[in-house]
Amino acid sequence: MKTLLYVFSGTGNTLKVGKEIASYLKTAEVFLIGSSSPVPDPQAYDLVGFGYPIHAFRAPEIFIDFIRKLPNVVGKRCFIFKTSGEGLPLNDASSYQAIRLLKKKGFEVLSDTHFLMPYNIIFRFSDPLAKQMYVYSFAQSYLLAVHLMKEGKTKLPLNLYARPIPPLFRIEWWFSKANGRHFKVDMSKCRRCGNCVKKCPTSNITFDDERFHFGNRCVLCLKCSFNCPGDAISIGLLNNWKVNGDYHLESLASDPTVPFMASKPKGIIEKTALRYFKKIDSSLEKEGLSISDFEKIFS
Repeated sequence: MKTLLYVFSGTGNTLKVGKEIASYLKTAEVFLIGSSSPVPDPQAYDLVGFGYPIHAFRAPEIFIDFIRKLPNVVGKRCFIFKTSGEGLPLNDASSYQAIRLLKKKGFEVLSDTHFLMPYNIIFRFSDPLAKQMYVYSFAQSYLLAVHLMKEGKTKLPLNLYARPIPPLFRIEWWFSKANGRHFKVDMSKCRRCGNCVKKCPTSNITFDDERFHFGNRCVLCLKCSFNCPGDAISIGLLNNWKVNGDYHLESLASDPTVPFMASKPKGIIEKTALRYFKKIDSSLEKEGLSISDFEKIFS
C-alpha cells in the first residue's frame, strides 16, 4: 500500500508523529507542508494522510489552505492525525473543517486520530510527562498503522457540544498575522545562522544584512523561535509564554532514570493525559501488547 503523508509541523512534534506512522506503514513518504519541494500528486498513492498541530482547538490556516489547493480526486482513501498538549474533548472537533473540505475534494476520510505531544508554548512539560507522551505516540502510531493496513474505517469524532467551539477560535488566524508583525530579534544574541528565514513555512521573515523584518503571513507555528540556537527571537504579545529548546525526546525515552508520569496525576493536563493513555493501553491489550513493548524500542 503506497502511502503519502502531508504534514504541517512548526516545532517538530507533528513531523515526529508523521515519521513514526510512516515507519509502521513501511511504504510511506512524508511531505512537509510549507517546504520548497514540489507537492506530490495524491492520485499517485493508495492512501493519503494529513497531519497538523492543533492551534486553539482548530487546524492552522496554512494547513486548511493547503487542502483547498489540492486537486480533486475520486474516492481516494485518507486519514487525519493531529497533535496537541492536552487530551481535552474540545480537540476532537478541530478537524471538522478539514474533513468537510477533504470530502468536497473527493477524499474518503477513514479516521481522525489525536496524539498527545509536549507543549511548545505556554509552559514546558516535565521530563516524565514528555517521555510518556513520546513513548505512547509510538504505540498509537503502531495501532493506527495496523488499523489502516486492515483498510478499517472508524467512526469520526462527533462531539456535538464541542462542534461550535473551533469556529469561534478563527480569531487565532487573524491574531497570528497581527502578532507576527511584532516578532523581534535581539541582534546581540543572533548567531546569523539564517535558519529562521530559510525554514519559515510562509516566507514571512526577511533579513537585510542589518535587521530582520517580519511580515503579515505568520501562522504562529513558532518554528523560528523554538529552533533559534541563540534564543534571540521574541514572539510579540505571547513572549511570556515562549518555550524554547528541544525536549530531546529520544534521549528522554532512552533514559531509564526518567520515569513515566506518576499514576496519581496533578492538574488537568496530567489528568486528561492519564485518561488518554488508559484508552491506548486498552487498545494495545486487544493486540496482545502493552506499553512496555514500546519502551523497549529505546532500550
